[in-house]
Amino acid sequence: TADAVFAGAVGGTERLGDLTVNSAGQTRFAQSVRAASVVTDAAGTLALNGGSVDTTGTQTYGERAVLGTDTRLTGSTVVLAGGLDAATRGGQGLTIAGNAVVNGTVGGTQALSRLSVTGIAALNGGAVTTVAEQSYDGAVTLGTDTVLTGGTVSLLNGGNAANAGAQGLTVDGEAILAGVFGETGALRQIAVSGGTRLSGATVTTTGAQRFGGALTVAGASALSSAGGDLVFGGAVDSANRSALSLNGAAIRASGDIGASGLMGDVTVRTSGGVFYDGAVTVRSLSQTTGGESRFAKALTATGTDGLRLTGAGFTFGAAVNSAGSLALVTTDGAGTVTFGRDATVVTEGGFTQSGGSGIVLPASITAKNGPITLGAVASLPDGQASITAGGPIT
Repeated sequence: TADAVFAGAVGGTERLGDLTVNSAGQTRFAQSVRAASVVTDAAGTLALNGGSVDTTGTQTYGERAVLGTDTRLTGSTVVLAGGLDAATRGGQGLTIAGNAVVNGTVGGTQALSRLSVTGIAALNGGAVTTVAEQSYDGAVTLGTDTVLTGGTVSLLNGGNAANAGAQGLTVDGEAILAGVFGETGALRQIAVSGGTRLSGATVTTTGAQRFGGALTVAGASALSSAGGDLVFGGAVDSANRSALSLNGAAIRASGDIGASGLMGDVTVRTSGGVFYDGAVTVRSLSQTTGGESRFAKALTATGTDGLRLTGAGFTFGAAVNSAGSLALVTTDGAGTVTFGRDATVVTEGGFTQSGGSGIVLPASITAKNGPITLGAVASLPDGQASITAGGPIT
């Protein structure tokens, strides 16, 4: 039951060999530690007050650790078997220079100021809470459903579920995602409450993907769910014409897409509906499969690849403009294409429509340098429409 207190530096002059501390009381390192390895047992408590533990091998802490100051743990692998807290909320931060295995909650009682892991990380404790940023330079593996709470959470080299489809990730804060997620074990779901930056990320889940804030595409990225919806609560945009691939059961976007005019090529594949509540401005939009597709506001393609949409049916509530062509394929024999009364269509190339049971034309269609071909029975909302083409009209 006695305490094990190291009041001075350990291995300060010459690095120690393997250090093992077994104490049912408090184990406290008041100064820095240098050793080949460090092991503490599960009994008692652990206070890391010296700012640095540096080992050439592993570090394994059995107790729940408390940081008395900003701390750097340097080793091949650092195991926090009992989790870890700050001594005061937001007062102490942690850097793990190496791989990390976290089997308990971090910041559950007193949130850390920040957390940084330079190697791969196995997160098995369910929750990591910081006041400011979290950064994971290596791939992250989730051993259980995990909530990462912080100002900005950066997952810079992808991650996986330990068992495909069994573990999900929630980020309560802003997120930066890079690398491949779900390559060896698809996540069950992913949810981000704040804004998200996709820096060349590929995210694969078996269930839903939900992004509550604005989504910024900073490198070609792909979001794919085997059976869940892709839900975007804020705007989706890019500053460098990055491409975005979307594959899900359904897609729901509440904000504008590409308001800057610099969104790249967007490809869509769904088994259900596609619902855009805001304006959509992209270099090109290609939808290869889908259910009912609804564009509530203006749809614009700024590139010559234009708009190529395949789905069960389409509704366009406002203007449709394409620097290329507009091609609509209605896969449901009873499906329709409906343009709103105030909608217009302007394309640099042609406008073709095939399949379905009918098309309700907009007030005007202008295909500047191509034909207009309508495969379904056309109707006029007000008994008339203006149609201009640079090729045959059939």
